[in-house]
Amino acid sequence: MKDLARGALITLAAVAFLHATLSLYYWLTGWSLVGLARPSWESLGLIAVLALWTFKWPASERLTRALRIALTALVLIYFLLGIGQAFASREFGYDVILVLHIPFLPVLLGMMYNTEPLGMFLLYVFVLIAGLAVVIGGSYLAIGRVLRYCDAGNRQRAAVLGLMGAYTLAAGLALGVNSPLTKQLVHQVDMAINFDERINSTAEQISLETAAFRRSNPIATSPKKPNIFLFIIESYGQVLFEDEDFSAFRDDLVPRMEETLNKQGFQVRSRFLLSPVFGGSSWMADASLMCGVKIHDQRRFESLASSSVRCLPELLNDAGYYTVMGAANTTYIDAVYARLYPYDEFFYKDRLAYQGVRYGWSFMPDQYVINFVHENGVKQNLGQRPVFASYMLTTSHHPWNKIPPFINDWSTIGDGSIYKRLRARSYRNAFVSGSQYKSGFATSIEYALRSIERYLTLLPEDDDAIIIVLGDHQPRQPIALKDEDTWAVPIHILSRDQATLDRFAQFGYVDGFAPDPASLDDVGFEQLLLQLLKVFSAPTQEPTKATLEEPTTELTQKPTTEPTQEPTQEPTQEPTQEPTQEPTTEPQ
Repeated sequence: MKDLARGALITLAAVAFLHATLSLYYWLTGWSLVGLARPSWESLGLIAVLALWTFKWPASERLTRALRIALTALVLIYFLLGIGQAFASREFGYDVILVLHIPFLPVLLGMMYNTEPLGMFLLYVFVLIAGLAVVIGGSYLAIGRVLRYCDAGNRQRAAVLGLMGAYTLAAGLALGVNSPLTKQLVHQVDMAINFDERINSTAEQISLETAAFRRSNPIATSPKKPNIFLFIIESYGQVLFEDEDFSAFRDDLVPRMEETLNKQGFQVRSRFLLSPVFGGSSWMADASLMCGVKIHDQRRFESLASSSVRCLPELLNDAGYYTVMGAANTTYIDAVYARLYPYDEFFYKDRLAYQGVRYGWSFMPDQYVINFVHENGVKQNLGQRPVFASYMLTTSHHPWNKIPPFINDWSTIGDGSIYKRLRARSYRNAFVSGSQYKSGFATSIEYALRSIERYLTLLPEDDDAIIIVLGDHQPRQPIALKDEDTWAVPIHILSRDQATLDRFAQFGYVDGFAPDPASLDDVGFEQLLLQLLKVFSAPTQEPTKATLEEPTTELTQKPTTEPTQEPTQEPTQEPTQEPTQEPTTEPQ
């Protein structure tokens, strides 16, 4: 009797293990045990197959072994899909597409390697490998245990099926039933098999959504073509204007910046825009901004290349602008990226020729990038033709553990070697966890904004440029919470030309650096390109009270604290291993 009870308990544990492995996704998405306790179609189906198998082929050892291997592989696939889907959904708010996201795995490992102490990195890798071993070995053993128990007789077989049936009925009535993860698996297989067809179909939709930008380019016909400087600040989110922990930012830094720039003749208008992503995947936010179409998942991003979309750099090229991009953490430019964003010049990692130390995830400081692009691209063209300079600033990227010093004398920046002699501000943060996330984050944003502020004061006083400063998305958890905070980021339009600024008033921009909370509406990143085109479409007219929901016919889219600079001993260079990444930006 003891052996019988012991066998039943072991079998029950095996069933529970299989259910937990198959249902881990439902727990991870919300960190709720309810999701793990709910019955799932996958676990019910697996136990049913095992019980019925012993009824049909109880003595076929070779077939049974093949079944165990096949089902173990299937459980592993469900487990990995669940982990990937839960991570993408919980961290970024979109669905994973395995055929597109698997190439990002080395990037994530590279990010961890470069932002974690070596010992912790090795520990995490060990835990990952051990976890996979537990899932594979545990699933194989658990499947074998259930098979042996059911093969002992009809009573045991009926007990297993009865147990699963009773659990499904009781737990289902009390907690509900998890939606079948199999639907996700079918979708992933379909996407992999019919990849080109699915991408082309999405590309056609994007082409329809952006048709207006191909019919008209008011920038090209505008008699006035001001220089345009675009600064996209990593993780600069609305939380800075809402969380009381950042009151110093709102009450001290922002007013001080505004006062400094006002003295230089700059006025500013601000509002909030909704980012299509949260906590990471900056390349999607950048694409939405540049191309005037919402890119909220990897499928739509990949489809951009096959669409007939015309993005901002191309429109400005047609208008005679010199277009240049500075992006420290872009490691290469491929043909697809160059077609989407046909800048005259790309200053990516290797072309920036940085000789200093690395700071956190970012290969080089924002101030260095701005200075290098100005000295090697912008300066030669100022006054010769209109300039569009786009800066992807990455110092404020998670994990906010090492913030570079600000250099007051820009002429001493040079090739960046000076940073080897300067003291950085360090915080107890790493890729997986940290105790000073908010402090490090606030300091990094202050650094980025101060770099921009000082750069603008160095521009010619007669330059009526349009300056656009905004974040790409909210900072990742735990600073901002995907399901509790908005997906909004602040955007600031600056210029010495008051008439140009006034035209942005029709789009909800208010005076000052502090956006109006009323602008936390449904206006997304993709609307900025439309706003710019409308501003250029009637440069001599006074602004009207038109709204984004009532655009002109021609442009209507189809629905859809200062750091010290004390010399220190030259630090040891951080690991030089570089993650291979998409040419647009970084995943988080």
